[in-house]
Amino acid sequence: MTRLLTCAFAVALILPPAAFAGEPSTSDTQVKVRYNDLDLRDRADAAALLHRLDKAATEACGASDASLREYQLAVQASACHRRSLERAVAALHDPNLSALAR
Repeated sequence: MTRLLTCAFAVALILPPAAFAGEPSTSDTQVKVRYNDLDLRDRADAAALLHRLDKAATEACGASDASLREYQLAVQASACHRRSLERAVAALHDPNLSALAR
């Protein structure tokens, strides 16, 4: 059975990093995160999924691997990123993942 998580993330409009101080305008987008290769009972695998979810939230909120590092950090510190990651973790209902996310 293939496991695939499609999380709805709030996406910030493309704004300069200073714009993240307030509440950015948002719309919904989805980023697929595969985890069929992971056993969430294993702490290392749960940490790997948390990393994937973090990366997906960063992407959904407007930054990518190609973005300037400063912009990536601003997105990762944004309310958009925090809410997106929280919703993704909650959607999985996994105690190990939830504990790591705290």
